[in-house]
Amino acid sequence: MNPNKTRVRRILYIIWFFFTIAGFTVLKSNDCFAAAIDASIDFSYDTGETTTTTSGTSTNESVNNSYMLSYKEKINMALDLQSEFKIDTTKSKASDQYTATTFDPEMTVGVASTQWILDMGVKEGITDSEDPNAKKKTTFDYYFDFELKPEVIIPEMQLKLSQTESYEPETTDTLNASVEFSTDYEIDFMGIGLDFNYNKAITDDRLKRDSDTLDKTYDYSLSLKHDFTNTINYSFDYAADSAHGVTYFDDGEIKSESSSTSYGIKNSLDYSVFEKTQFGVANDYSDSKDTITNITDVSKSSSANVSQDVYDWISLKFDYGKNSTETLDSPNDSWTITDSYTSGATVKPNKFFDLAVDTNQSKSIDNENDITQAKDINASWTNELTESLKLSYDVSNKKAYTDGSLDSDDDSMQFQVDIKIDTEINLKITPSYGYDKERDLILGYDTSKESLDVEVEYTINPTRKMEIKVNHSYSRSENHDTSVIERTDD
Repeated sequence: MNPNKTRVRRILYIIWFFFTIAGFTVLKSNDCFAAAIDASIDFSYDTGETTTTTSGTSTNESVNNSYMLSYKEKINMALDLQSEFKIDTTKSKASDQYTATTFDPEMTVGVASTQWILDMGVKEGITDSEDPNAKKKTTFDYYFDFELKPEVIIPEMQLKLSQTESYEPETTDTLNASVEFSTDYEIDFMGIGLDFNYNKAITDDRLKRDSDTLDKTYDYSLSLKHDFTNTINYSFDYAADSAHGVTYFDDGEIKSESSSTSYGIKNSLDYSVFEKTQFGVANDYSDSKDTITNITDVSKSSSANVSQDVYDWISLKFDYGKNSTETLDSPNDSWTITDSYTSGATVKPNKFFDLAVDTNQSKSIDNENDITQAKDINASWTNELTESLKLSYDVSNKKAYTDGSLDSDDDSMQFQVDIKIDTEINLKITPSYGYDKERDLILGYDTSKESLDVEVEYTINPTRKMEIKVNHSYSRSENHDTSVIERTDD
């Protein structure tokens, strides 16, 4: 990819862009339809400062610009034309670093009817730096996307062709091309759904030897949903996929190869015992096999859950799950069985108060009789005192065990205040405080950390079509064990 070729491509893109629009406009009927031209300019400036007791102070700043011009027109009663030209630029610099810039122009053209959509586009990306040792990076993207959405009993289909070229002098010169096809068919009155996807990807590396690749994947699925009654619902899902990848030597011979297949089955049944009492069970099975080594991974799971609402403002739930994983036909076959329990309660008497508590417990055993356990408890409380003031508090405790011995005991707490003033000034202030403590009983030491964050957002609307937004955030965290203090000011 040389500079002369790049310049020629840019000229061809512009010619293609305008001639495509002109070509579709020729198809326009004699009927009078309105056309719309939109333009927008977005500008943002970000600056930040980070201070640590170990590294000192570092600053960063960036300027982002986005320019967009779009054209929309109704060609005739059945066709709509939409085209867009967009340029994004970024200029950024960090402390004691060279300024880096990006330039990303993009052009797209789309035509749509009631039953199909056609999109085409090209995009270029340029990354450059004032660093004399840095090299300019360039990428080109092309795509063609066709989607069929018939109103009759014919499956929906989508075809997408794409190609990406990446270039950096003496470092990168690659071409990636892909073909994607998908189709989806649903029979609503029978609750049946069919789905198929195919993908083929090619990589051509013009610099690195013996590294060209070809990857093919496909997957399909079948789903069935049936309501026996208004209170009993059943669903069934079957999915399978296959993947095949090859890496070639430059002479075309196969260097390495990978191949795998997998399938899975899911069943679930939901039963509304009463209006406010729900019960459900589910069972899953999956099988994944490496067809070259014949190593197989099998996973099985079953679960049951029940929930109960009380007085419309109290919700209770309980879940039980059993999972097992097994590796077969390998030099080191293994298996693991895990039982888990989850319970929770939510209390929300009105829109201003919300309290939630949940607990999680799990116990696992493997083929070597190693037993691990975990116990977690979490609680969150939210109090919306007014529409402009909200308080929230979160606390959690996590414990981990191995063969009955406590390994770790971690605590976490966070308190946050949200202040929102929706008047002419449109001001939002969000301060928060957090504290975390971790106890490692194996190594025999504790670590603790405090953090303070403040975010201020100020929005101005001079006109109905203009918005100016200013954001400022400050963060300070301190690790009490290492005495490291980190501050960030954006």
